[in-house]
Amino acid sequence: IAQRCALMGFSSTKTAFLRARSAAVRIACHRPAVAAAATTFLFLSFPAVFPPPVYAASFHTFGMTHVTNRSGDGTITVSPQNEAAQSALVVICHGLGDTSEGFADVAEHLAGQMPYVKFILPTAPTQPVTMNMGMPMPSWYDIVGLDERSNEKCKGIEQSRDTLRAILKKEHEETGLPYSRMLLAGFSQGGALSLFTGLQLESEEQKLAGIVVMSGYLAAAKSFKLTPGLESTPVLHCHGSADPMVIFDMAKKSQQHVLEFGVKEYELKSYPGLVHSVN
Repeated sequence: IAQRCALMGFSSTKTAFLRARSAAVRIACHRPAVAAAATTFLFLSFPAVFPPPVYAASFHTFGMTHVTNRSGDGTITVSPQNEAAQSALVVICHGLGDTSEGFADVAEHLAGQMPYVKFILPTAPTQPVTMNMGMPMPSWYDIVGLDERSNEKCKGIEQSRDTLRAILKKEHEETGLPYSRMLLAGFSQGGALSLFTGLQLESEEQKLAGIVVMSGYLAAAKSFKLTPGLESTPVLHCHGSADPMVIFDMAKKSQQHVLEFGVKEYELKSYPGLVHSVN
């Protein structure tokens, strides 16, 4: 069950329950908490300007500090209740087969520690995935296999990259928040997308505060081109040494490739015994 959950990319029991209820073909797995290194990285990137109105299908408040909004397209936004207090943005991308719900509790947990941060959790489009026998599921791009050669083909990753670019651009244009106060983070396929996007933004003026990759890798390496001026974007890659899906060797090769492109700061932090999950 654990291996199947890892293959499907579920990152929380909540998401697995929602999938089972809607499609009657999903498996539940453990609920993640936040990796300590990732939390530390967020604090360092955003040491202690204003969000746009959020039009959502539903919302709730927690701790009187933040408001959680759920929109019709599956996007979850966790915003400071006092909009004037916002001075940073974190975008979290889920893994294959998951939705934004998989990291909603993580975002709310972090929001309680960083009341000045707005979190946006988009949901990937539902599309057939070759590796899963063509079964449609939320996926940022098609995955043919887990070997390096298969990883060269990531149909749809450019469209998902443009989705993240649009989120960052909208926040910048509507709130005046600089890109230097924005961070991309993601788990597994979502981590791969964050890395692919964050280092290929359109100009040096869009350099981010950082990128957090959890159990991810460099996707579509042959088409990847580092944008001049983004070499100093800090990257934190957290990866389990016992990951059977995205093996740790792939994480090391991703680090090597990105450094060869000219990125100056790429920290790869290993977690002994951790499989394909966030602990």
